Amino acid sequence: MKVRKETQKLLMRLRKERVLGIIVVLWAVVLCSASLVLLFEREDPSSEIRTFGDAIWWSVVTIATVGYGDLVPKTTGGRIVAVGTILGGVGVLSIITATIASAFVERRMREERGLEPTKLKGHFVLCGWNHWAEEVVEGMIRHAKDKTIRLVLVNELPSEEVEEIRQRYEDHEIEFVRGNFIHENVLKRANVAGASAVIVVPDTSGGRAMDRADERTILATLAIKTLAPTTRTTAVLLDEANKPHLQRANVDEIIVRGERTGFITAGAALCPGLLEVLDGILSFEAEQSLDRWEIPERFVGRPVGALRKYLMEEKEATLVALVKKPPSFRLVDVLSHDMSAIDQFIMRKFEEANLPLTISGKRHRVRVNPKDTELIEKEEEVFVIAPRESG
Repeated sequence: MKVRKETQKLLMRLRKERVLGIIVVLWAVVLCSASLVLLFEREDPSSEIRTFGDAIWWSVVTIATVGYGDLVPKTTGGRIVAVGTILGGVGVLSIITATIASAFVERRMREERGLEPTKLKGHFVLCGWNHWAEEVVEGMIRHAKDKTIRLVLVNELPSEEVEEIRQRYEDHEIEFVRGNFIHENVLKRANVAGASAVIVVPDTSGGRAMDRADERTILATLAIKTLAPTTRTTAVLLDEANKPHLQRANVDEIIVRGERTGFITAGAALCPGLLEVLDGILSFEAEQSLDRWEIPERFVGRPVGALRKYLMEEKEATLVALVKKPPSFRLVDVLSHDMSAIDQFIMRKFEEANLPLTISGKRHRVRVNPKDTELIEKEEEVFVIAPRESG
């Protein structure tokens, strides 16, 4: 399917440049030169060009400047046709080659300028850019550990800055889509519908002021949830008063910049050492990190104490919390079992509107520091503090 789409785009580009017409002209030259040379050569008993197939072969080889020399005109008329074929055919072939090359070069330039749609799927999309946005990229890479992340940046940074970012993370697959991410056509080029997660941060790219960043974040999340209602979306706000707008837009995770600054500041004053503890867990350079792991299947249904002991002894990790994804249900589960005409109509309308047939809840269920006697449930995962290389 992907190859077919690429072929269609190339054909449309070649049609736009009239290359297909030039190819028709080239084949007309091949056929005319073959017919003329055969007309002269077949009358000469010593000529090697005796059939129309021989003439076609000679014409193609001559125009392509390969010049095998296996078939050569013997008559004066045939040689005159050969001169015309060389001059005319080579010129037409050069035009075709140059046009096709320019089509690929232009496409490459469009990709570098962020004007081509991405072909990635299951990737991450980062909408917006500011002075701390690179910390988000760095954090994604650290959490991925040794895995290669596939990330699409959507903003209006100069091409030089984007290229610098790519160079810094050359071991990862980072693509760029230029444009205002509140517009659906820009988000479609980033393939938000096929992304595993989308992050929207306050945007200052393109010389925009930070004081109106929340407005664009709200508009962007509305557009994202329209195009990709099931894609996990995280948005960063500057003003907590705008949080209800994102909640109405069904944004999965909402982060208010500086939201817990007061708590941390008070804690630092009243509980000396708190900042050092947080740095030891949350900073990129810390030897220990807060991470989320899958729970081995054998612990499902068993007490938390068994898992806690396993993590401590085998992984040198401390259990912090258990987390479970929000419950979800399928549309088919709430319809009647016999799938009546009304049920089929509902299903068809959902599919036509490209709406999800599986609906998930919004909040994770979290058990912080659970008791050893509590039982581990299916589909739960565990947050741990562990050496950064563990997992």
